[in-house]
Amino acid sequence: MNNNNMSDLLKSLEGLYTQGKVEEAINLLKENEQSLDRPLFHYNLGTMLVKNKQLPQARFHLEVAKILGFKPSMVDNNIEYVKENLGLMRLEEPRTLSENYYRTMEGIPREYFVSFFLVCILIGLYFYRKLKRAWVLILFICLSMTFPLAKVYQNQLVKVGIVSTDTPLREGPSEVFEQTGELPAGLKVFISEIRDGSWYFVESPKPFRGWVELKYLNIIGKKNEKLLLDFM
Repeated sequence: MNNNNMSDLLKSLEGLYTQGKVEEAINLLKENEQSLDRPLFHYNLGTMLVKNKQLPQARFHLEVAKILGFKPSMVDNNIEYVKENLGLMRLEEPRTLSENYYRTMEGIPREYFVSFFLVCILIGLYFYRKLKRAWVLILFICLSMTFPLAKVYQNQLVKVGIVSTDTPLREGPSEVFEQTGELPAGLKVFISEIRDGSWYFVESPKPFRGWVELKYLNIIGKKNEKLLLDFM
């Protein structure tokens, strides 16, 4: 889509939104999904879902927009609004070092890791040319890989999901196990172990450690990019 057509689409979406025709705006946006950048699409869809009071769904798309690098100040304001209205603010407060690590690493856009890598390489080349010492360049190359590798490690270790609706939390990966609590809709969870392809273990938030069925979660990640609208 050229710039003029995109501008016309955004104006149409804005017009429907301000007129209170949110459902029409959502349908128009979804029909033109392929015409917009992914971050912009998810941010706009999340914002419209907030207006439509579909808060768990809104949170999902806003979190995707944030991970894809959309303007943090705009996304964060909407996410905080959703969390506050769903009563999740205190529930998601990190209580351990591992929870702080998960949330810190997950909240950093991918572009920042690329920028960190390139800056380290450029600094390493500068000092290598100045000092003529190969170990200096090797040191900066190793340094440049620390945060990207940490991010890759976390992505392999845990996944991030948004709870789609209030759902039971169980002691084990089956409905035969006793229910130990309930996950509230819209909660962001960090999940690790998977059993039988349909049960995940919730690592964080700590008060919600336990097993949950996959059908109640919407996993954020590359493999789900083509399935994001299935959440609707």
